[in-house]
Amino acid sequence: MKKLIIICLILFMAGCTSQLQNQSQNGNPGASGTSGISANETLSIEESRISHSIGQIPYLSSAYPGPDSTDVPVDSVIVLFFQDDFGYNYHSFVLFEKVSGTRVSLDTTYFDSFVAKDIGLKPVLNGDITALKPDTVYILKIVNDTVIDSYEFTTGGADTTPPTVDGAYFEGNSLVITFSKRVRSSSITSSGIKVEMAGLEITGDFANLRTSAGQNLEDKNIYITYPNITSGTYTLTVNDVRDASGNTILPYTATIVK
Repeated sequence: MKKLIIICLILFMAGCTSQLQNQSQNGNPGASGTSGISANETLSIEESRISHSIGQIPYLSSAYPGPDSTDVPVDSVIVLFFQDDFGYNYHSFVLFEKVSGTRVSLDTTYFDSFVAKDIGLKPVLNGDITALKPDTVYILKIVNDTVIDSYEFTTGGADTTPPTVDGAYFEGNSLVITFSKRVRSSSITSSGIKVEMAGLEITGDFANLRTSAGQNLEDKNIYITYPNITSGTYTLTVNDVRDASGNTILPYTATIVK
């Protein structure tokens, strides 16, 4: 009887190992012709809930862009809302082009008071935000030991609209500049942003630039600290700031009071 039980356990473990190997092979982002869903998985969407017939927990309650979305703006941030908290790391999310298999680097961040079940994914290049390719089908895979969810979406046309300044003000010793769209922090430099009083330039701390006061998916607010600034009226000029698509802002000048 004991021998029979041992044999059954061996056969069961062998079957599980074979199934996991098949899932791993079928989930390879670079595989030619893949739809992003392996032959052993069925993607079902019911009541805005995305889940596979296997690996039910955790599952998505909603996502932006959603499955099969079209005309998605190329500068979009991918937002995922999970039903339950779960541990994740850099390898938990994979975004790649469906045709070429080219993988997109992602900056992963919590939001909504740092709750682990609400995730924002920003496409990045060389450590800064970037835009997705226009008119391209992308596949997003959510991985946690095995592939849990996978869906695709299609981007719209290229973004050719430059960013603008929506407002600027002092918050303590920090200058806060709000742009009309997400901008690359690498384009925020002392040569492009100048604060002057009576023709004299005030030195700011661009080495410790912040893109938000906390966790922020938009990157529209830029915080620059001016340690020695005093009360008064200042002239602000903004040049050379670029958005995720590389569009450059038109020269901007404004008067601000601290």
